[in-house]
Amino acid sequence: MRTGRDEIARRFEGWFAPASAFDVLDSSNEPIGTRRRLSWRFRVVRDSRTPEFIEQLAFVDVAPEGIVEIDMLCSGFLQVEQPDRPKLFDAHSMGCGDGLAQEFRRRLADLAVGESLTVIVSEPAAKEDLPSLARLMGQSITSCEMRPDDRMAITVEKRT
Repeated sequence: MRTGRDEIARRFEGWFAPASAFDVLDSSNEPIGTRRRLSWRFRVVRDSRTPEFIEQLAFVDVAPEGIVEIDMLCSGFLQVEQPDRPKLFDAHSMGCGDGLAQEFRRRLADLAVGESLTVIVSEPAAKEDLPSLARLMGQSITSCEMRPDDRMAITVEKRT
């Protein structure tokens, strides 16, 4: 149990201030006698860049200045299951002179270590440059395959 608006606010700040992404998946608010029953489910990304779920259920006393007492049950931060299939980036005819390298870096930055990104490229120089760039960045090339449409599919696993 927490009491007092400031103590309750500090507790929530401790949990959620590090979040760089915060999605409300579900919430409810209903009266239970003289109290309120609140529940919510969030998808958050904190320092680790790995998505997590958290669900909380609270019974609160509300005064004109806000919540003054809270009793709460929390699931804890639960890691979101990541699919094993790679993310896909179809670069079409984009080449390194068109910003391909920057976009490739940005998309890799959005991945967790161990996740994969498949880049589909048609620009001839990119077919050679992108695997080299990935290796220079310390990433692992898990496959390079020519597709029937003469485009290359390069799959990179994020290592760092």
